[in-house]
Amino acid sequence: MQHIAFGGCLAALLLVAPALAQQSAEKPSATVNEGQRVAGETPPPEKDSGESADRQKTPPADPLPPPTPVEREIDSEPACGPRCEAAQKREEADLVAQQRMADSTGDIVVVTEWQLYVGGVGIVLLIGTLWLTIKATNAAVEANKIARESSERQLRAYVGFGKIEIKWGADTRITTEVNFINHGTTPAYQVRYYANASVSNTEVDFSILPIEPSQTTADLAQHGRFNASLFTAPLGAEQVARAQKGELPAIFWGRLKYKDAFGEDRFVDYRYQWDARVGRLVAMSEGNKSN
Repeated sequence: MQHIAFGGCLAALLLVAPALAQQSAEKPSATVNEGQRVAGETPPPEKDSGESADRQKTPPADPLPPPTPVEREIDSEPACGPRCEAAQKREEADLVAQQRMADSTGDIVVVTEWQLYVGGVGIVLLIGTLWLTIKATNAAVEANKIARESSERQLRAYVGFGKIEIKWGADTRITTEVNFINHGTTPAYQVRYYANASVSNTEVDFSILPIEPSQTTADLAQHGRFNASLFTAPLGAEQVARAQKGELPAIFWGRLKYKDAFGEDRFVDYRYQWDARVGRLVAMSEGNKSN
């Protein structure tokens, strides 16, 4: 009886199994179709690591061919809106302004160079003008000085000797008479006369003059004159005789001082020696001078 029951269950399973298998095959088809529909809307979920490993081991399918580039016709003049046109105009205006600025800078450089050249020429001409002006001024000053000196020479006082003579007296002194004359056209002022004499063989020091003048006169007008007398120191009779014969040099010297009409200090120096051969006093070769 048990064997009959087991055989009946097995037969029932064999009958039901094909129906279950067919139903299982139909359900996945619907599931696959639904999955494909959902895949078009949302991205597929990530599979687990086991499936990823299986996919890496599976050889890749044939790659898709690269997309064919689509040639797009580019217009030679792309369309540009108002903002684009305004920007282009601003750029063009900036370029024009920059170009003008560059041109102006070049013109300024050229003008500056010419200014430097003209300024250099002007400086050279100015230096030349200054040099000529200084030269002309110096020439004018020199001409004025010459004219002034010439005028002063023509108008100033000239005091000189009219005559000078010696007198041999009976005593032991020798007297010298000097006559001064103003040959100028203007007066001589503060006239002072200093004199000295020597009768000996010793060398004469002509710088020795009395501190006080031997004779003074206030003024000496044009063609005015005055006489001055000089007495030697007391001498022996033998010295006087020898001097008169010319055996001893008898020398007389002195200085005349005065001021001319232009306030200049003037002087006249003289040196005379007795010459027995001609019987008079003669001027020595040196020391007779005036200013």
